[in-house]
Amino acid sequence: MPLAIELAASLAATLALRDIADRLDHQFRLLDARDTASPGRHGGLDTAVQWSYDLLSEPEQLLFERLSAFGGGFALDGAEAVAGDARLPAPDVAAHLSALVSRSLVQLEEISPERGRYRMLEPLRQYARARLADRGEAATTAERHARHHLALIEEAEPLFYQAGSVPWLKRIRTENENLRAALQWAFGPDGDGQLGARMAALPWHPWDLAGARAEGLHWIDAGLQVVGASGPERRMQLLAAATLLRLGLGEIDTARELATEQLGLARVHGDRRWEGDALTRIGMIAWTRGDLSAATIHFGQAVDALRAAQDRWRESITQAHLARVRRGVNIIRRGRHGNVAAIPAGDAHVAECRRAGCAVVFRTHHQPRVKGAGQIIVLGNTQTCPTRPIRRHVKIDYIPE
Repeated sequence: MPLAIELAASLAATLALRDIADRLDHQFRLLDARDTASPGRHGGLDTAVQWSYDLLSEPEQLLFERLSAFGGGFALDGAEAVAGDARLPAPDVAAHLSALVSRSLVQLEEISPERGRYRMLEPLRQYARARLADRGEAATTAERHARHHLALIEEAEPLFYQAGSVPWLKRIRTENENLRAALQWAFGPDGDGQLGARMAALPWHPWDLAGARAEGLHWIDAGLQVVGASGPERRMQLLAAATLLRLGLGEIDTARELATEQLGLARVHGDRRWEGDALTRIGMIAWTRGDLSAATIHFGQAVDALRAAQDRWRESITQAHLARVRRGVNIIRRGRHGNVAAIPAGDAHVAECRRAGCAVVFRTHHQPRVKGAGQIIVLGNTQTCPTRPIRRHVKIDYIPE
């Protein structure tokens, strides 16, 4: 918005740039405190927006205000779902949205043959939110916004684990700001905690892929505070999501506690799917701690439970973990019988591992496509082994005794 830039720039003669930047969260207070003698739309940012707003028809004003519920951008179908009602029929939203774009009150952010995406500049969004609150509709619009995005994530979540999941993962990533806004409302003082818990349990996979585990856990933990043992299905879903994200952060003990609670609930309620899911996580934790015998048992029990539940996706994942453990056991057995050549005693990795208390180091097959590549098997403490961060051309597996 050129006027906003012009107004902010005019303050540089009297205020430090950092002081201006820090106070732009209150754009209208700062940028409207100008010479009030200036006529019409040139009086300040608030005056300019008010001038543009007053030129809108009543339905356009209503749409402009309701679109402020979106924390990020939005598509036309989202605008219709959140802003449309008896006073502003959904079929009319497209024409009114086009008018707002033509007046530069909404930006067309991107467009493709399939769909367009729109965004409101933050100063305009703040103004619209204030007008929506004055109208007494802020709470109802926020709820419609949250329910729309709950429906979106409920539609997308089962498709994350199938072929062709990439478009859905991209769409959810695009809606990240809106999901955050919906969760903030749901867990806020005027929100709906149960709705928030339903939403928080679902997008753990996108959070995990994006490295946003800490944020995901913030919302999942909020959901766990809302959902007690009286809602076992939702609680098991939240526990499963929390366990996976805690594992991703390396918080093994906490993950074990969460998975154990999930396993107990699943067995009490006879839910084989969540029982198998919990056993898989407990097996992963046993593997991480070097207890291959326990990992084999837990993974085997998980496969049986998931097969009984006919959950083929989770069963296939658990089968892969079980195969990995069995492969490790076989490598150890071959190594102890002299079938794997030991790394020369002078190898720097051997010296480091032995100082850390690791028992034996073996090099297995050579990778012909990568010069000097091979596999190092460390039998010892997986947490303290100094070769842990080494990657270069060497793949490192840890198989404690």
